[in-house]
Amino acid sequence: MNFIKQFNAFFERTEFAPISGNAVLLWCTLFYIANRKRWPREFPVDNATLSMRSGLAIKPLQRARAELARGGYIIYKKGYRRIAPPKYSMPVLYKCEQYEHYGGDSNDNM
Repeated sequence: MNFIKQFNAFFERTEFAPISGNAVLLWCTLFYIANRKRWPREFPVDNATLSMRSGLAIKPLQRARAELARGGYIIYKKGYRRIAPPKYSMPVLYKCEQYEHYGGDSNDNM
């Protein structure tokens, strides 16, 4: 994953298809968590952690998550009650072939 290209692609995309402020905040929170975990394909994050990190209450968090999933900004897999937390993926939002043309690195792929 190319951090800068992903970050820029997200905000460029929202210029043409605006999303709510809560969705932007949640995406940035997930982006931070994915980066801290070194960009796994999928990573678990419970709602309490997301709520604490983003500052969103549970209901606004759920609405923002649904908005991001509908828009293709994240992939969300529901958890199982309090036993298994939800899982998230951060799809690449920039064009990989364009980046590879300029000598992309092995961290470019998820």
